[in-house]
Amino acid sequence: MQPTVSPRPSPADPALGAMSRRFNQARLQSGLTLAELEKKSGCAMSMLSGIASGDRMPRVDSIARIARALGVSPGWLAYGDGPPPDWLTDTEPRAD
Repeated sequence: MQPTVSPRPSPADPALGAMSRRFNQARLQSGLTLAELEKKSGCAMSMLSGIASGDRMPRVDSIARIARALGVSPGWLAYGDGPPPDWLTDTEPRAD
């Protein structure tokens, strides 16, 4: 029996681009480089680079680790749902 593989989201998926924008916004706000975020989150550089470029949607457990390292809620990072970060105000453009 062949193992089931979850399909990767298409790079044209708008949700992927929105998450990438929130990820980059939160990372820049935190002052972390991708290398620093790799160490702080325990997620591979290839995954973080893929998220930053909008080519990759991480699994739920990875989203939670990245969100914790960036100081944002997992729901906001992944979907723009839930409480926005404190640094995101109505006067700043939203990433989603």
